[in-house]
Amino acid sequence: MASFIKHVGKHKGTGTRLSVVFMQLPNEPENALVVYSDSLPDKYHQSFMDAIESKEGQSSKELYEVLTRKVFPNGQGMLDTLHKEGYLGKVAADQVVMTPNSATVIPLPQLLSEMSKISGEDAVGVQEERGQSFTENVQEQIDTDAAGDNK
Repeated sequence: MASFIKHVGKHKGTGTRLSVVFMQLPNEPENALVVYSDSLPDKYHQSFMDAIESKEGQSSKELYEVLTRKVFPNGQGMLDTLHKEGYLGKVAADQVVMTPNSATVIPLPQLLSEMSKISGEDAVGVQEERGQSFTENVQEQIDTDAAGDNK
C-alpha cells in the first residue's frame, strides 16, 4: 500500500500541483487557501515540502497550523512569508482535488464533508474559530500595505 501525504493535491481544471493551507476560509467556506508548490522559488520549495512531509505536518489537521511555527532557512516564518510574497492564493474548493498518493483522488468538498461526519463538528465553524487570528493578521497587513502606498 502506498503511503499517504496529507495537504497535497492539484487544481481540478489545470492539473497544477498545490498544497492546501486552509481547506475552508473563514467566512468563505466555498474557498480554500492554497500554495502552488511548483511555483515556489528554490529558496523556499524544499523547506516548504519538508514541513508538509514532517511528522508534525502529517499529524496536523490543517497545514496552516504547522506553517505558523516553521521557518525558512533565512529565519522567516513560513506562513507569513508565503503571504507577504504573494504565494498564497484563494481557489474555489470545488476546483481542488486532494491527491494523498498516486492512486487516490478526493475532491476537497467530499473530504470536508467526510471529516465533519467523523468529527461531529461543523467544519465551517471550526475553521472560522481557528482561522480568525490569521485572518485578522492578513487584514492588518493589507491595511498597513495600503496605508504605505498613500505615502
